[in-house]
Amino acid sequence: PTIASLEDFRWARMIVCSRNFGLLINGHRTSALVPHADMLNHHRPRETKWTFCEERQCFTITTLQSIQAGCQVYDSYGQKCNHRFLLNYGFCVERNVEVDGFCPNEVPLELGLDGFGGVVLFGENLSNEGGFLGVEANKECRDKKLAFW
Repeated sequence: PTIASLEDFRWARMIVCSRNFGLLINGHRTSALVPHADMLNHHRPRETKWTFCEERQCFTITTLQSIQAGCQVYDSYGQKCNHRFLLNYGFCVERNVEVDGFCPNEVPLELGLDGFGGVVLFGENLSNEGGFLGVEANKECRDKKLAFW
């Protein structure tokens, strides 16, 4: 008998991968799904810590600083590069500056407007004199360039 379709298995696997908490319970390392705790958004530096409280036999989240009433409570998903954030949680951190925030698959690109409604690429490793690809370099186009990285 089929327990689940491949699509259902993929969905369940991603739910567990993106929402589980690694815990030490009664001396054993394990993972747990913790409803509502998995809804906290990521922020660095961390503002909270979580653990399994042996005395109370429950999952606890403790703030590391004062958080005013009405303010969002964040969790830290750890120091990760953006490809790990994207793979595990479905987002990237803009300007990830963590020590290990470098991703070998990231390539900085500068995009610009060509003056005719088109987009062109700028960059040192692109062909064309001066690192300009798309149209002949001109001051107006360079002045309109937008940097994305």
